[in-house]
Amino acid sequence: MDDCEEIEHSVELSERNWNRVINRAIKAGYREGVEEGKKSVFQEGFDIGYKDAFETAFVLGKYKGLATAMSNDSQTLPATDDVLEKTRRGACYVCNESTKSKVKTDDFVKMPLQDIRNGQKKYSTRILETLQHQFDELTSKHVTCINNAVL
Repeated sequence: MDDCEEIEHSVELSERNWNRVINRAIKAGYREGVEEGKKSVFQEGFDIGYKDAFETAFVLGKYKGLATAMSNDSQTLPATDDVLEKTRRGACYVCNESTKSKVKTDDFVKMPLQDIRNGQKKYSTRILETLQHQFDELTSKHVTCINNAVL
């Protein structure tokens, strides 16, 4: 009987150890899965924001380059110079709204990402349309195409 009890005890002990190992693996897998999920969401959001910002900054850079090139031949409109100066560091909706004290920076944390993205898109579009309109007036006598990068 002594041997049977030892075997049962060993089996029971092995079973408990096995269950602990399995539970640890499940918890570790869950933690890793949560962490990977967070990273994936952050990366996806970053990629979207980077793409949007790059497209805006690229077109804005073309306008700034055109303004610099045209400053030797003709005067740019004061309104154009003002818009270009205000966007010296880019066309940032959150920065602009925070500076105007319309919305506190902390309030943006509570806003859905899509609302911030839509606000940024509207803000950037308004700036680029203003510049396009102003440069259309200035470049109407020159062969220049901003959107297709032919300068």
